[in-house]
Amino acid sequence: MLAFIGVRMFIQAIKDTFQLVKSLDSLSFAMKTIIKDSSELAQTQSFLKRITNAYGIEIVALTERYIKFRAASLQVGLSAEQTQKIFESFSKAAGVLGLKTDELSGIYLALEQMLSKGKVTTEELRRQLGERLPGAMGIMAASMGVTISELDKMMKRGEVLSAEVLPGFADAVEIAFGLDTVDKIETLVAKQNRLT
Repeated sequence: MLAFIGVRMFIQAIKDTFQLVKSLDSLSFAMKTIIKDSSELAQTQSFLKRITNAYGIEIVALTERYIKFRAASLQVGLSAEQTQKIFESFSKAAGVLGLKTDELSGIYLALEQMLSKGKVTTEELRRQLGERLPGAMGIMAASMGVTISELDKMMKRGEVLSAEVLPGFADAVEIAFGLDTVDKIETLVAKQNRLT
């Protein structure tokens, strides 16, 4: 009986490994489609491995979201460095807050939508991002040097351009959550993701 259970576990491990390799191969193709520059591509792969390990984020979900995030950031003219800085700040915040993979995906989705629209709207900032990142509205306002009510009015008028405010917002998130001293996240969720 124990031999049978051992064989089944081994077969399942092989299936899981094959599925992971298949997913990563597909993501590699998508990444090469979005990122044409070979040096940026190599640097991006290294960047994703580093933050996966440091913050304990599941690699497939992280890579999927980064590809979409980079595609959106290219549309508004953000550099690879700016894109990665923003992406890492929010990944680190999610790790510190102990957010699950689907909650982190929701953060990335809100940021992608801000970039795709070219502006920050109440929907993405207050509802989508604010539900997952406590104080998002106040942090954004502080990063711009305005009050929350002024920020709200500016968003209603379409004056908050994502390419201009997201880099500063990422810096403000780092300060608000004390992330500048965090190099590695050691929660149970992070350890489980690393093991997977």
